[in-house]
Amino acid sequence: MHETTVRIARLLQLPDPQPAENPFDAINAEIRLGEPVHPRRGRGHRVLIVLLAGVLSFPFVHALWNGQLSAPGIIVWSLGAIVAVALFRYAPRMSGTYWIIRDGGIRVERLSLNNAVEVHRIGGRDVEAIDIDDGSEDGPVIAIRLHTGTKIRSPRLDSKDQAQALRSKIIRRLRRNPPVLDSLPHFSRTLCRLTR
Repeated sequence: MHETTVRIARLLQLPDPQPAENPFDAINAEIRLGEPVHPRRGRGHRVLIVLLAGVLSFPFVHALWNGQLSAPGIIVWSLGAIVAVALFRYAPRMSGTYWIIRDGGIRVERLSLNNAVEVHRIGGRDVEAIDIDDGSEDGPVIAIRLHTGTKIRSPRLDSKDQAQALRSKIIRRLRRNPPVLDSLPHFSRTLCRLTR
């Protein structure tokens, strides 16, 4: 593709363009998905949740101070506090995941609940199935189901076609491709006849 771009640029008497880095190119040693995770992102989400909870609880504090807080107000304030605590607890998980797909394995990085970088290494033997989940409007994701029952989801992808291409590359890199030619009896018979 780069050669074609260079030819067109030369025909138009333009300088040679720099080669574009395609993260999904098969010649790359690794495919990277998402952005690297860092504890700062988890702390940022937690600070935002605390600020939002403080601003939203201001009317309730004002009503309590003036003695006008009713029973339904107390219930709503309590439920809001419970939601804020749950969001605060799971805020590091909102930072997403970062995948590095190499030959023979996948490295998955994400933030743990205590805001530390957690690294999982997945090999071909660990994987039970690789599926495409497209249940949301944001875009499809690759879901890898392990033999332990754990399901690990990739960062969001742009399209279903991109997800299918990436799924096939993951299968190839994990060396999980089934022997398709041996499963076709007609092809095997023809191959045997040709080799005699």
